[in-house]
Amino acid sequence: MKLAAEDLSFVVNNKTLVDSVGLSVDSGQWLAIVGPNGAGKTTLLRLLLGLVPSTAGQVLVGGDPLPRLSRQEVAKRIAFVPQDGQVAFGFSVREVVAAGRTPYLGRLKPPGPTDQEAIVQAMREADVTEFADRVITTLSGGERQRVFLARAFAQETPILALDEPTAHLDLYHEQAFLDQVAWRREQGLTVLSVLHDLNLAAAYADRVLLLNGGRVVAEGTPTDVLTEARIASVFRVNVDIRPDERSGRPTVTPRRRVGAAVGT
Repeated sequence: MKLAAEDLSFVVNNKTLVDSVGLSVDSGQWLAIVGPNGAGKTTLLRLLLGLVPSTAGQVLVGGDPLPRLSRQEVAKRIAFVPQDGQVAFGFSVREVVAAGRTPYLGRLKPPGPTDQEAIVQAMREADVTEFADRVITTLSGGERQRVFLARAFAQETPILALDEPTAHLDLYHEQAFLDQVAWRREQGLTVLSVLHDLNLAAAYADRVLLLNGGRVVAEGTPTDVLTEARIASVFRVNVDIRPDERSGRPTVTPRRRVGAAVGT
């Protein structure tokens, strides 16, 4: 399912946080939003999900204007994995993952066989089956993040949105997490992610959108967007970029500033 934005803007207290952003993500594509701290990445993602109302412009989900869709219909089209997901009560992991089936259930209707199958499969894919009966508040940040991915998988939506999804994961689970999302993308899932790590964006995304000051600096393939000159301009750091020996995708290596004070 296609997700698009047209001239999307967001202004708060006369400060423009997102400025006339346009983007389009087709079915089976992965778009990574990257940029320095304060660039407006998470704000843009929240606008695209309808979590905050835009000041101008519109978001289209499957060709339909987002505001015209009910919350239930949005939940059937887009699943979201937040950066720091919180659960207010002592639910078990299985119960949290089962919440992904809510858009398909009637009021107070328990999950049926099809729902249970989706829940079990989602926990297996996100590697949280061993935690199924544990209370989620007893898990580490990285373990909880995998639970929220399982919940998103159980939701079985055509679009998946991720906000810094690997922030709390170790190297093994970071790769496993993104590999699983990539496998789903190969099956037709549309993926929209905010990523802090430029190398992860380059390795997994089909296209990269570089944001700075709420504006789109560049959008295109990782090779087209992630250039040494552009990164130096936007991130204020010099890097070396070389193609990966296996994939040919760019790898970004910062140059050490020997003897330089921070901020110089």
